[in-house]
Amino acid sequence: VLMVRNRPQNAYKNILVGTDFSHGSTQAFQLSLELAPRGVFHLVHSYIYVGGHMGRYMEDVLEDLAKDKLEKFVFKSRGLLKKHKISQKNFHYTTMKGEPHACLQNAASKEKTDLIAIGTHSNLSLMPFKVGGTAKDILSDPPCDVLIAKGL
Repeated sequence: VLMVRNRPQNAYKNILVGTDFSHGSTQAFQLSLELAPRGVFHLVHSYIYVGGHMGRYMEDVLEDLAKDKLEKFVFKSRGLLKKHKISQKNFHYTTMKGEPHACLQNAASKEKTDLIAIGTHSNLSLMPFKVGGTAKDILSDPPCDVLIAKGL
């Protein structure tokens, strides 16, 4: 689903892709590459640390795990980037600590994003068009156009 805020004036230039490494977020990444072949892509993975008795040590471990997962995802995606002729100067990736919705909103503002691409999980539901929490939050107050891909 592509939700457009305003009538398009130009091709998408700055694309923010939120990933949780699910099939849905991988689909969103692939679709965004097709939709904006000349764009600059910012891949973001958020992680949450809620504190605890281990304090800073656990926060560092979670941050390292998030970075490691993102590095592996980027490594696995190198063929996709090559296929779409996305140069290294047009592809950036980072991890952010916090709730996914807040991280995406902050990154979208910082990067002056004109498209956010995210995936949803494929949970069976009585409501056929149900979207998850992050997708619902982004769609409730979108800072720009939003592409949502459904996972299998």
